[in-house]
Amino acid sequence: MTAIARIHERAAPVARFDRPAVLRVMLGHGATDFYQAAVPALVPYFIVTFHLTLARGASAVFAATILSAVLQPYFGWLADRRATPWLTTYGLLLAAGGIAVAVMAPSFTIALVAVAFAGIGVAAFHPEATRAVNVFSGQSKGTGMSFFTIGGNIGFALAPIIVVPLATASTRGVLAALCLLAIPSAWVMSRAMGALPLERGRKSMSAEHDASLPHDAWGAFALLGIVVGMRSMMVVAMNTFLPTYWARTLHRSLQGGALALSMLLAIGLAGVLVGGKMADRIGAKRVILWSAIAMGPAFWLLASARNATEAWVVLPLLAFALFGSGGVMVVLGQAYLPRHLGTASGVTVGLAVTFGGLAAPLLGRVADVNGLHTMLLLLAACAPVMALIAWRLPDRRHH
Repeated sequence: MTAIARIHERAAPVARFDRPAVLRVMLGHGATDFYQAAVPALVPYFIVTFHLTLARGASAVFAATILSAVLQPYFGWLADRRATPWLTTYGLLLAAGGIAVAVMAPSFTIALVAVAFAGIGVAAFHPEATRAVNVFSGQSKGTGMSFFTIGGNIGFALAPIIVVPLATASTRGVLAALCLLAIPSAWVMSRAMGALPLERGRKSMSAEHDASLPHDAWGAFALLGIVVGMRSMMVVAMNTFLPTYWARTLHRSLQGGALALSMLLAIGLAGVLVGGKMADRIGAKRVILWSAIAMGPAFWLLASARNATEAWVVLPLLAFALFGSGGVMVVLGQAYLPRHLGTASGVTVGLAVTFGGLAAPLLGRVADVNGLHTMLLLLAACAPVMALIAWRLPDRRHH
C-alpha cells in the first residue's frame, strides 16, 4: 500500500463501531465525572466544616459550574474548527487538581475557587470527548453515546461512596491523594484521542458548508436545550440533596444516604444502556418523552415515602427515568446540528451544567424554607412540563 493510500485510509470517516476506542473514552469520562460529582458529594462536608446552610453549601455546586457553563460552548465551537484532543487530558487533570485543593482548603472561599477551576477542566473535556465518541461509534451512535454516558455515570456513582466517608478532617488527605489516579486515566484518554482519523482536524473547517450534511435545526435544538436543562436540574438535585434527605427526612445516616445515591446512579447505568439501544431502534425523541413522563410519578413517590424501605423501592423507577435519556439527548443534539457537532456537544452538556448549577442553590433555598419534601414535589410538578416540551421535539434520526 502506498503512503498516499494509507493516508486516505486513515482519513476516511469511521464507519464501524470502534469498541476499544469508545471504551478508552468511556474510562476518561468516568474519571472526569468522578471529580465533577465529587463537588455535590463534598457539600455535606462543607456544611459541617464551615458551618453553612443548605443553600450556602450548595453554592459550591454553582461555583463549579458557572465558569464551566460559560466556557463549554466555546470549547465546542473550538472543536468544530480545529482538532484539540489535548483538551480532554488536560481537562481531566485540572478537574482532579481542583478537587484535591478544595478538599484541603482552609476556608470555604478557597474551596469555591478550587471547585471553579475543576469546573473549567470538566468543560474542556466534554465537547471534544463527545465528538470523538460520535466518530468512533460509526452508525451506532446511540449505543456509542450510551457507553460514554455509562462511563460518566460510573464516576458519578463512585464519587459519593468514596468522597463522603473520606471527607473528614482526619482522612481528607487520603481523598486528596486519590486525585493522583487522574494521571493514568489521562494517559489512557490520550491514547484514545490519538486514534482519531486525520480528517477531524481538516474537514471540520468546512463541515458547515458540506452539502452532503443535513441542514442544522436550530429551533429544535433550542427546545431540546430546555429539556436538557430541566433534566439536569433534577439530576443535580438528587446528587446534591438525596443523602441529606435520607438523613433528615427518613432519619437514616448520611452514609446510608450516600449509598442510596450510589445505588441510584448504579441502577441508572442499566437505564443509560437501555435508552441508547432503544434510541437506535425507535428514535431518540420517544426515549426522551417516555423518560420525562416517568419522572413525575417517580419524584412524587419518593416524596411520599414514609421510610427508607419505601424509598429504596422507588429508586429503580427514578433511576431509569432520570438516566435513560441522558446520552440520547446528546445524540439528538448532534443530529439537530450535524454541521456543528462540537457546538452541539458543548452547548448540550454546557446547558446541563448551567441549569444544574444555577438550580442547586435555588432548590437548596426551597429546602431550607419549606423542607426537602416540598423540593421533591416541586421537581415532580416540573416533569409534566418537561414531557410536553419533549413531545414537541422533531424526531430527526442520527447519521
